[in-house]
Amino acid sequence: METGSLTDEQIKKYKEHSQSISTRSDFKFLSGHRGLRPDNLHLFLGSSGDGKSTLMRSILIDVLEWKKRDDKILLHLSEETPKEFKIELSKTGFKKDSLDSLHIQTEVGKDKRSILQLKEKILSKEYKYFIYDNITTSELYEPFRPQEQTKVAKSLKSCLKEAGCLGLFFAHTNADIGSKSTRLVDMTDIRGGKGVVNLAEFIYIIQRFQCGKLFFPTLRVVKHRGQEMENMFFALQYNKNKFIYDSDKVLDWGEFNELYKTRNVLGK
Repeated sequence: METGSLTDEQIKKYKEHSQSISTRSDFKFLSGHRGLRPDNLHLFLGSSGDGKSTLMRSILIDVLEWKKRDDKILLHLSEETPKEFKIELSKTGFKKDSLDSLHIQTEVGKDKRSILQLKEKILSKEYKYFIYDNITTSELYEPFRPQEQTKVAKSLKSCLKEAGCLGLFFAHTNADIGSKSTRLVDMTDIRGGKGVVNLAEFIYIIQRFQCGKLFFPTLRVVKHRGQEMENMFFALQYNKNKFIYDSDKVLDWGEFNELYKTRNVLGK
C-alpha cells in the first residue's frame, strides 16, 4: 500500500530515523530534539556581543567530547586565524591532543579560500561536521545581493547533503539589533538575505538580557523541522573559569518572560 509517493515501509523507516538519537549532547537544547541531525542545517543567530562565539566554542567542545573517534570536523572561520581561535579555545582547558580530528581554515590573511575550494573540501567526504563561523561576515557570502547569498547557502547545503556532512552555521543579526533591543530577536533579523533561514531545518536564537548588573544569556529554539520539542526556552550557564557555556537549563515561558520584562533597556 502506498501513501502519496511513499510506501508504508518508507514511512516506517522515516519515523524510526526521526525518533532515533543522531548525536549525543550535554546541552538540553540539542538533546531535546535528539541531538544534531544528520543531513540538516543548524543555524545559530545572535547579535554582536550576545555570546555567539562563546556558544560556538561550547558546542564544538560538546561535539568533540561526544563524537565517534574517527569523525572529523571542518571549521571555517571568517573573522579570525586558526592561531587566534586555538588561543581562545585553550582558555577553556580543552586538551590539544583532542583536536587531532579538527581541521581549521580561515579567510583571514594568506590562507583564504574560494567558495569552490570550500565545496570541494566538503565533498571530499572526509568530514562528519562542518562549522561555518560566521557566514554573514564571510567574504564568500556577505558581499553579494540576497539572491546570490541564497544561491551560496543552497549550494553549500547541497554539498553537505551529498557528503553526508552535518552543518552548523553561525550568523549575525542586523546591525540595528543589539543586546538592549526593545523586542525579542526574530529569525528574520538575520543580516543580509533571508534565504538561509528558509533553508535551515533548525534555528536557534541566542539573546542576552542584562537585569541590573547581572547578565542572563538565553537560547530559544525557533525552528525544529521534523522533530517535536517539549521545551523551547533555555538559560545558558556560563563558566567564568573556562569561558564557555558548560550547561543549560530549561526555562518555562513565565521565567523567560520575566527576564525579558525586567531587562535593562535604553532610557530606563
